[in-house]
Order: sequence, then structure tokens, then C-alpha cells
Amino acid sequence: SNDDVISFINGKTGVPQLWKYRRSNNELDQITDFDRGIEAYDISPSGNQFVVVARVGDYSSRKIFCIDVKDCNTDQITHQEDAHHYWGDWKSDGQAFCFVRRRKGKKIFEVCVNDFDDSKILYESNDVVSISNWCADGDRLLIREHKPDGSHKIIILDAKNGNIIWELQHQQSCVFENLYISPHG
Repeated sequence: SNDDVISFINGKTGVPQLWKYRRSNNELDQITDFDRGIEAYDISPSGNQFVVVARVGDYSSRKIFCIDVKDCNTDQITHQEDAHHYWGDWKSDGQAFCFVRRRKGKKIFEVCVNDFDDSKILYESNDVVSISNWCADGDRLLIREHKPDGSHKIIILDAKNGNIIWELQHQQSCVFENLYISPHG
């Protein structure tokens, strides 16, 4: 069962890799073997997939990969050679995930949703953007824009069409950390 597996990042190979430990048989397995290691990982809400962000290719671009927890089959999800990809969050049903993409040489940050068939751009900004979370109801994304003055703008997006539902930019230099939309709010 998936509750039998504990996953973690360890650098004992010289670079950070994803590992899993199966409690039932005391088995330790290295899951990833990327030359430059991995930068982030998450596990799907169903517990059957890992997603990892790793630098690959000639340009050392950050790419997103999905890995099956049971057989460790790995599929590269993002393929744009001229872009860096930054992990966001899973949709609560595990049928999609969101991430931020920045194309090299451009100052545009794109908030994207991927349903494993296609990536769709929901929002673009000239400022650095990070995804705080995907609301439990699956309808909204909470994102944060990092303004040049050091402040943050908080935005709630419609997860289907990218329309802005709500936004807040404090009048003074204000930094917001650890943002979440409550499950019922």
C-alpha cells in the first residue's frame, strides 16, 4: 500500500536524488538518477505518482517529470528546451497540476495547468510569480507576484480560465509567506 512507502531526497550519491523506503520489507530504493540531481518533488494526492523537477539537457533547463510510485517508470511532462519550470501544486483529485514556466531570454512568467495531455497558460506576468496552492475545491489557484520593490501581490485565479477572482497588493512594502486558501474558503 502507498502508506507503506516513505519518500525523501538524499544526496548520498553526490547530488540530491529521490528515494523511497518501504517499511514492510525494510527496502530502500533510489528512484531518480539525474546527473544534476533533483530540485523539488511532490507526491500526488492519490499517492501513485511522484513529480520531480530536475535540470536536464544542454541548457540545464528545469523540467518536470512524473514517476510511477510502484514501477518507477518516468515520463518527462514539460519539453520546452528554452524554458525553466517551477513546481506549483497538485489539483486535489490528482488529475492535473500547476507550475510556473519562464522562457529563457524573456521576462515573462507563465502560470500553467497540465492535465497530463496538454499544458494551458492561465496567467502571464512580467514579475516573478510563484504558486502558493491549488484550492481543495479545484476551482482556484492562489499565486504570489514578487514586485521589484520587494513587496508581494496576492492573486486568486480561476483554475479553468485564468480570470482574476481576487487580488491584493498592500500599499506599503509587504511580504506574504506560507499562503493557503482554506478548504472551505
